[in-house]
Amino acid sequence: MNLRELVQPTNTAVIVIDMQNDYVHRDGASLRYFRDKNDGREINPETVLSAAEKIVPSVIEFAGVARAVKTNIVWVRTVNNRYTVSRMAARQGKNFAWSDDEWGTAFYEGLQPLGDEPIVTKQRHSGFFATNLDAVLRSLGAATIVLTGVSTPYCVEGTARDGFAFDYDVITVSNCTASKVESEHEAALSRLGRTFGVVATSEEIISAWS
Repeated sequence: MNLRELVQPTNTAVIVIDMQNDYVHRDGASLRYFRDKNDGREINPETVLSAAEKIVPSVIEFAGVARAVKTNIVWVRTVNNRYTVSRMAARQGKNFAWSDDEWGTAFYEGLQPLGDEPIVTKQRHSGFFATNLDAVLRSLGAATIVLTGVSTPYCVEGTARDGFAFDYDVITVSNCTASKVESEHEAALSRLGRTFGVVATSEEIISAWS
């Protein structure tokens, strides 16, 4: 199947993953954690914008076009508390999108669900793990899922892998996904395009919709 056939609006769902303040905003808990921990990766959040912030205009534009052509949008977010956070994340001090932090769990400005667009809440990397995402997608008649959001090698890739296992056609939008480290973003796109689906730009998908 070519891209135009894959992204027919009636059987496609765009999934927006973790575009929340804690993961996107330069003052969010995620960048604060890496700034404080200095885990050895090539991250300098003191002087550069969050990579996730840079993709916000592209995601906003892409979501707007998806709505215009009547493609479903599903919003996936992380909300944790001390009972649901993974033991590894707790040991590492990764208290992101904590349930009592209204600002941190909120979607980034300009990226809010509209109308009855469904919201799926997760506690692990994959949007499918222990959630109702598969049920939501099947109720929408989706055969193809188009992934946007953060971060490419973790929550986006985890969702893509499980989507592949659930027999969805998976498309990852290269310029609407991001990671704090560009090399990790590119490596994830390589894996996703080689094994777990198709990698395309938002422009290519918009052109296919037109």
